[in-house]
Amino acid sequence: TSTTTTTTTAEQALQNMAECMQAEVLKQLKDIANEVSFEEQTRKKMGGSYENYTCMDFDLDSTEPIERGFWLDPVSQRNQKVGILHDRPASKIHVIDDFITVEECQAMEDAARPTLRKAVVADGAGGHSVSEN
Repeated sequence: TSTTTTTTTAEQALQNMAECMQAEVLKQLKDIANEVSFEEQTRKKMGGSYENYTCMDFDLDSTEPIERGFWLDPVSQRNQKVGILHDRPASKIHVIDDFITVEECQAMEDAARPTLRKAVVADGAGGHSVSEN
């Protein structure tokens, strides 16, 4: 009878330990799943905000517009040609031909030069690097 009691007590102790470990492992797995979900949501939000686009470089081929249209300039009342390169709710890239003069462009570039930095861009494999352009 004492052997049966000892076996039952040992079995119960092992069962209690297994249940305890199972509960702790389950808790840790849930915590990890929550962290992974949070990281995934953060990456998606950041990815929508920081997509890889670079400024015009005359030595690089430009992306062809996915759509073309016209925009009526409210000041000059001229119809301007518009090329839509990228159009998402969080980010848009529309190119308007001859939007400003060469002199106006140079003045904007000169004014911005002190704060311009090379862009960090996606490498297509989930990483990033500083743009060479």
